[in-house]
Amino acid sequence: MLTTNQEYPGQLLIGTARRRELTLVAILVIVFMSFTWRGLTMFFSTDDLMNMYNAWMTPALKLWKAQLLPWMPMSRPLGNAAYRVFYTIFGFQPLPLYVFCWLLLVGNVFASWRFFRVLAPSVSIALVALTLTLVHGLFQDLYLSAGTIYDRLCFLFTILAVTFYARARQAEDGMSARRIAMLCFLVLMAMNSKESGAVVPAILFCYECVYCLPGVLREKRVHEWIRSIAPLYCLMAGILAAFVIGRVRRADGLLSNPNYQPHLSLDFWLKSVAEYLSDILYHRVQFSGNTAAAVLVAMLALAAALRCRAMLFGWLFFVVAITPVALISIRTGYVLYVPYPGLGLYCAALAGLVVRFALPRARTVATEEPGFAQSAAVLTVAALMTCVHAAFWPNPWVVRDSPAWRLTDKMRNDYPTLKPGARILFADDYAWANGYDTMFNLRLLYHDPLIEVAKLKGAAVLLPGRSLTEYDHVFTTGLDSYVELDRRDVEQSIKLNVLQDYLPGRHFDSNRIDHAAYLVSGFLDSGRRSAGYWTTRSATLKFDIYPADSRLKLKFWLPDDEVTGLGRNLSAFVDGEVVGTAALIHSGENNADFAVPAHAINASGFTILELNVNKPYRKDNQEYGVVLSEAGFDYVGK
Repeated sequence: MLTTNQEYPGQLLIGTARRRELTLVAILVIVFMSFTWRGLTMFFSTDDLMNMYNAWMTPALKLWKAQLLPWMPMSRPLGNAAYRVFYTIFGFQPLPLYVFCWLLLVGNVFASWRFFRVLAPSVSIALVALTLTLVHGLFQDLYLSAGTIYDRLCFLFTILAVTFYARARQAEDGMSARRIAMLCFLVLMAMNSKESGAVVPAILFCYECVYCLPGVLREKRVHEWIRSIAPLYCLMAGILAAFVIGRVRRADGLLSNPNYQPHLSLDFWLKSVAEYLSDILYHRVQFSGNTAAAVLVAMLALAAALRCRAMLFGWLFFVVAITPVALISIRTGYVLYVPYPGLGLYCAALAGLVVRFALPRARTVATEEPGFAQSAAVLTVAALMTCVHAAFWPNPWVVRDSPAWRLTDKMRNDYPTLKPGARILFADDYAWANGYDTMFNLRLLYHDPLIEVAKLKGAAVLLPGRSLTEYDHVFTTGLDSYVELDRRDVEQSIKLNVLQDYLPGRHFDSNRIDHAAYLVSGFLDSGRRSAGYWTTRSATLKFDIYPADSRLKLKFWLPDDEVTGLGRNLSAFVDGEVVGTAALIHSGENNADFAVPAHAINASGFTILELNVNKPYRKDNQEYGVVLSEAGFDYVGK
């Protein structure tokens, strides 16, 4: 009697190949996770603040209606709904949202695998295509900011729509009403995710022309073919028209934003595509508009000459998917996320043909289910791509450098509650150039849309017509965070950087926690607090000292490239009176000691020390003096 294995050898072979395929996919997913896991550790980005606040301020009913009504003038309702749900359930906590967004990326890897599996001529080529498009070093916004949730969702529904459409067209019963409804839903969700989802119907039609139309023409079934697909494309055309006319043209801040204004020019499109092709190759090859056109035409001609449907569809997928972003202002690399699979499919299919025709003995590598040779080939490509991307992978973002993290950490620790509608003034702000982000941050943190935020820096949020005494809190930057200014005399506190919790004395030391109380203006972060602070051409500190004869002692550091022999000097002024000058002729640690007469010290307020460098070192349009680590007044005789 035969054993089970002897009875079904073909099934065993298929089962083994399937397990090998799933093992390879699992390995690729692990590689993807190893590159992108830091996304789980991030804090809200500035895009997150704006997106979450807008979603919170949008009436819930309107937000949910927009999911099914493409003509409603609301931009990207699907991603905004995700922000609304996570804020409602978890509050101002980044981890749940970032876990979801990371899992969405992981899920997209599996969706890509199914996409390539349906379109590629073999399993091995599908796995190579997945390997080629698995990660990219210039997609950091995609991996580290939940603000790209719109791209992640658009990718998912675009890939699902193409995969579902391909399977439906391969099915014997064709485009049933249920399949048409599902495809219309997927197309609508792609559009709800991002405006570029509007090209999904065109991508589906490209599949139709590449994979289905040649057989129709051979069998002369054109009328039957038109009748079979007409209901779907009529419905998708209606959804697209409603989307463009009702939503894209009427959504607030979309077409009125110059960054989203389309430039309907072939020259503009080619220059944008050239920039994005350069991004894909990490700018090791720099494309121009002409070279991009030549490459695209050559790729199309090669696909046609080889009569390879996968290559042709991959080319069309890339060109159609990149068009919406290539007609607007250049973005960072993450906008290539949706078009990228087209290039992967093209290159993998071409590689398969090269193996098949150039290496006859290795022909099975490109045609059969993954055996040992095919698996080795896939793993080799994966190893090479991993090395390439690892070599160009940028340093991870530092969460503590985020203005949102600094502000949230400060307020949660020191101000767990604020009175409703609190008025807050920022004399300085780490995010002062980022518009309303500070306001979004505070309103979301305290769940209070009435909090008022004003700034003394930046053009987007201006100081309202209130007196300085009307603000409940006045903050500035310091101690790598935010610190509150003394409100007894707000005008003086802003002018001299008088802190509420720390007051200056006689000795400034950059290693002490109270060092920010001494700084007034003209200082730059050196990158390490223990090293001190860079002064600019003129830097000012304040001290609270008794008016007696003293000695001013300075400790500062001078790098080698600043010792130029050009007669550079450091001059010290105490309340406007020069007390000494030191020549900047020695690199490394320097010390200066100047006599300060009692009459130069302010007896009724802060004593101001001004340090001037007559010929500051210039780099990147910034002036640098010395790196000051200590400054202090010692009374004579002590």
